[in-house]
Amino acid sequence: MFGLFKKKPKPEIKKGLSDGFSPFEILLPEAKLKGGTPDLRIGSKVLDLLRSNDAEVQTLEIFEGMPVVNSNNQQLKDFAFVVNGAKQTTALKSQIEFICYPPKLNDSIGILCCLVNGILHEFHITNLGGGATLNYQFSKVVHQKT
Repeated sequence: MFGLFKKKPKPEIKKGLSDGFSPFEILLPEAKLKGGTPDLRIGSKVLDLLRSNDAEVQTLEIFEGMPVVNSNNQQLKDFAFVVNGAKQTTALKSQIEFICYPPKLNDSIGILCCLVNGILHEFHITNLGGGATLNYQFSKVVHQKT
């Protein structure tokens, strides 16, 4: 009987783009789009995971053919582990190279760029070398709106 007078919980309201989720746009070098846009699902996911992490420097090391993946970004590490297990490490590497702009820094191999709510996010990629199939360091630069 007393249950009739209890307040019911309010229904959960999911947020849309305008109230909580950031629109995410990958920027691609114009010259690479002449033949159409290739499948960039793996590379774009990596860029989104880099963008969503607050660390200024993130790493990704993958040993193809072995279940060895290292990263200081746990979500990136988990995703790369799945990619490596699916034997898609070469696709990951080629997609990252495809979406890269030419480097601005001497030790960089390229720059990944995206826009989030009109704010430019750049990730300067350095190849750390070694025996890994892919051993990258991503240094984040965020350009604030002026």
